[in-house]
Amino acid sequence: MHGAEDAGQLCVARTFAGTITVLSLQGELTVRTVTVLRRAVVADPAGLLARVVVDLEKVAFVDTSGFAALADLHRTVRHVAGWLRLAGIPPALQQIFELRGLDTFFDCYPTVDHALTA
Repeated sequence: MHGAEDAGQLCVARTFAGTITVLSLQGELTVRTVTVLRRAVVADPAGLLARVVVDLEKVAFVDTSGFAALADLHRTVRHVAGWLRLAGIPPALQQIFELRGLDTFFDCYPTVDHALTA
């Protein structure tokens, strides 16, 4: 994997599928770890993310700061006429996404492969 970063509770691995950036997260996306995600976004070798899939399959917990970081990333890619897709949301997190109405804000897919081919 390219571009892996670890802050103890969150690891972000950046890979590429053609021109699509895939950010695979593992751990917890919280106020203490969102900077790891933000650093991975800023470190994009192309200099500008436009098409992004965030793989949440191995994310155990997301707090409000984590949701805000995902929303910021969503706004960033939309600003450059790109898109953000979330993939592999675990069932417990899916319930939170639905309760907060975030499943209508984000484009959500069951797997990374689904998100890449949509």
